[in-house]
Order: sequence, then structure tokens, then C-alpha cells
Amino acid sequence: MREITIVNDSDKDLTDLSLNLSADPAFLRERSWRIEHLGAGESLHLLDRDVAIAAGFARDLPEAERGTVTLELRDGDGNPVAISTTPITLLAVDDWGGADAMPELLPAFVTPNDPAVEKVLRAASKALAAAGRPDQIDGYESGDKARVYEIVSAIWSALSGLQLTYALPPASFETRGQKIRTPDAIYSGRVATCLDTAVLFAAVIEQAGLHPLVVLTHGHAFAGAWIERDQFSELVTEEVGAVRNRLDLGNIVLFETTMVTGANRARFSQACTESKRQIDAIEPDDTFFAIDVRRARMRRILPLATTSAPGEVQDEGVSIVAVEQAPDLYQGSIESVESEEGEYQAADRIKEWQRKLLDLTARNRLLNLPRAGNLNLVCPDPARLEDLLAEGKKVSVQPLPDLGVGGRDVELHRDRSHTDLKEEHARAGLEKNEVFVELDKAKLDA
Repeated sequence: MREITIVNDSDKDLTDLSLNLSADPAFLRERSWRIEHLGAGESLHLLDRDVAIAAGFARDLPEAERGTVTLELRDGDGNPVAISTTPITLLAVDDWGGADAMPELLPAFVTPNDPAVEKVLRAASKALAAAGRPDQIDGYESGDKARVYEIVSAIWSALSGLQLTYALPPASFETRGQKIRTPDAIYSGRVATCLDTAVLFAAVIEQAGLHPLVVLTHGHAFAGAWIERDQFSELVTEEVGAVRNRLDLGNIVLFETTMVTGANRARFSQACTESKRQIDAIEPDDTFFAIDVRRARMRRILPLATTSAPGEVQDEGVSIVAVEQAPDLYQGSIESVESEEGEYQAADRIKEWQRKLLDLTARNRLLNLPRAGNLNLVCPDPARLEDLLAEGKKVSVQPLPDLGVGGRDVELHRDRSHTDLKEEHARAGLEKNEVFVELDKAKLDA
């Protein structure tokens, strides 16, 4: 219920009103609101619009059905004052309404607890073991981007073993919606559309402890995953540039899910290359939605209840595509990229800065540095500091010492010339590779 407004367009006040909600068929539970007074010419916006859905009715609806929602306003004597009836279409339990209605509801069809998902993960574990990798499906626990990439690649390997047959989706499904097969239906029937495969991959990725993505373009859908433990700031991202940046940074991996179907199934890296080609070809006016399943869960959009019991699907899937090693883009720690000695080399720093500058969002601290909580640094020799940083030397950041008997006011030193400061720094006995930096004393004390 997006909005309920009552307008009294009469010339007299109304008191002791009741607004009653009902639905036919009874997919909503009845509800009433009490309104003490509504003056002549006034309007009232109801802020409390929560209504309860009859869960049993929705769960047992096999096909779409038409119905009505009725709002009836009555006075204190029970006489009708106004009535509004709105037609509505009730979708089947496996029917997604499309991006024109509510694209944010697509994650409800991502069902990680379906029994078929466990069987796919078991096959993925075997694929990891066969490739000489640890066979645990441990999500982000390793802290290694390459490990996360390998887990997604192993899931690709497991689903390749199902030998799925591709089915064409309905026209304009991305905006009008379609029925979505559950993982056990795909596992048993071995037939799937592009949206079916994208949702299936998302369910397995989520059950593996990773954060999945589903991407919708004109007439097509594919999937992806966050390589690091993160999510988009919005549940639905329509800005393709934001996704391109994350892809170039190695924060996410996207792959063409339909390439897991057919007789000539592709390698995981080929599917990634194809999805990047599609992302790069999207124009500003083209249809594009990137749906973040993790953000949906944070918004309490939970998976639909599974109707399959454990053990109903046969475990016939076998891994036939090898797990691939992560490319250079996904190598290194999730927290930072360091050299073998544990320190950044100059070339590593420049490469990392270049990658980070691709991120044009507010989370990029190279472009957006919040003022709150910062320390003011005053360096008497910025050129020397730059040289030391370029050489990869360690730099000590120190508070201003007492340079005279009894100490001096910090404010006095701020007004002195750099030459005078350098001479006093030399007398203070600073090391060759140390740069004297003045800190804001109040913040330093804090």
C-alpha cells in the first residue's frame, strides 16, 4: 500500500469515522483504521499502511489470478461515506512481476536453502579437490581474492556437470516478468532460461557464503559475485558506470550464465569475458539493472519458502570443467595488496592508486576525504617528503617537540619560516629518513 489519502470535499466536518480494508479473494487480512475528526475541505494521509498478506493463500497460488482491493469509509452509525475499489493481479508463487513493477523483489526468488543447492555445492567441493585446492566452501574467510574467485569457478564447474538445456525466455521478461524455475526444478528437469540460470547461480553463491549479484539487460540476465565482502549502497543499481568501475577494480566478477548450457559448455574465464563485453556495450539509454542480493537481505527481502523436501532431487551432477586459477586482477589479499616482504613497493603503490582512482564513488578516499576526524599536517619540506615516499622509505609522523626551555606555544611555530624550522629540527637530532610533521595538538591529545 503506497499511499492512502482521505479527502473531505464536503462543507461539513466528519467525525467518528472508520476506514475498512478488504480483498477478494482474501489474499489480504482485513484491517480497520479509526479517524476521530476530518474537517471540511481537509485531507488526511495515513502513515500506517502496513497490511498482512495471507501467507497460505499466496504460497498455494499456482497461476495468476485477478482480484480487487476495497477501501470503505463509514461514519459512526455505520453508514457508507465513500468507497474505492481497485483491481489487482495476483501473481503465482513462482512468478516474478518484472522490473516495471518491483525489481527489488527478484532476490526473493534466490533460494539458497533449496535441497538442490547443497548438491551443487558438494560437486563444487569435489571440483576444488580435483584441482588440488582446499575443498572447503569457506566464503570470504580466507581473506584471499583468488580463493573467492576459485570458489565461484568451482560452482561454475559443478553446474556445467548438469548439462542444462537452454530455453528461450518470454519477450521483454526483464520488464514484464516471467515464471522462475526453482533450483530443484532446474536440477531435475535440466532446462533453464537465462534468468533461471542467473537466479540459480545467485542461490548457490549465497549459500557458499558469498554476496551474489543478478544483472538484467534488454532481453537478458546473467549473474556475478562480490570478490570481497562488500555490497552496493543501493539494492538496485541502474548506473552501469558504477558496475564497470567495480569490475575494473576487481571488486566483483560477472559471468554469462547461459554459457553453462548446451553441448559445448565454456570455461569460466570465457563466461567472464563475455559478460564484460556485454557490460561495455551498454549505452546510457539501454535497460540495465544490477540487483544486489546481500543488500536485499539487509532490507528484509527474504527467500521464498522452498517446497522441495531434502532428498527429493537426485544427485547426478558431476564436475566436467576444471577449476581455473584466478587472473592477476583477483590476486592478493582482500584487505590490501602487499609485496612478499610485507611492504608496498613503489610500482605496487602506483598500480594500486590507479586501480582505486577507477572507483568514482564516495567510498574512494583518494577522491572524497571526510573532514571530520582528520589531523592537520604541516611539513616544512614537501619536496623531500615526496621523494621519500616515491623511494618507498618509512616516514615518521611526530608531534612538535619542546625546542626550548619550558616548551613553546605550538601557534608560535606555525608562524615561523621553514628555514628556521629546519635548523631547529636538525638540532633536535632527527634521523636522515625522518620528516618532521607538525600535528594539531588538540587532536593529537585526543
